[in-house]
Amino acid sequence: EYAKRNGYKILRWYFDEGISASKADELRMEYQQMLVDSNAKDFRAVLCWATSRFTRNHPHEAATGKCILKNNGIWLDTVKEGKIDWNSFEGMIKDSIYTIIDHTYSVGLGKDSLRGRRNTFLAGGYPYGNIPFGYNHLYVSGTERREVKRGTKTKNLRGWMQFLAVVPAEAQ
Repeated sequence: EYAKRNGYKILRWYFDEGISASKADELRMEYQQMLVDSNAKDFRAVLCWATSRFTRNHPHEAATGKCILKNNGIWLDTVKEGKIDWNSFEGMIKDSIYTIIDHTYSVGLGKDSLRGRRNTFLAGGYPYGNIPFGYNHLYVSGTERREVKRGTKTKNLRGWMQFLAVVPAEAQ
């Protein structure tokens, strides 16, 4: 809808599913492909929902990809923040501000997440993703307890503490 309203024709889609925009760019294979594809100069803009979907890296780390796109005559356009033209003074200022905001948010989010996992661990809970062999999930809320077999897809139950429950047959 945004592309149509702003006169863009979408040529390709690039998805780095499950990879944070705050991770090293070399881990983002579709992002890397977009940079390579930009050398053909067959597109003029990269469209994203927000600048934070493009990158949350430190400004110095984010500069390499932006420089490649800029040198190929490409700009960033986002639904949330609008056009970021790396060739204009206004675009450089907007990019600098959003890059710093996005990176700072990402760093803070990481610290808050780590603090939350640490607090869960100190309370006796299990704050990590995959449950190790020999255990099941044990969710506890007040006096209610729910044991869920390891490997079962579940949604995180808000307000419930997650513990490990020993599976005797596997634990041996």
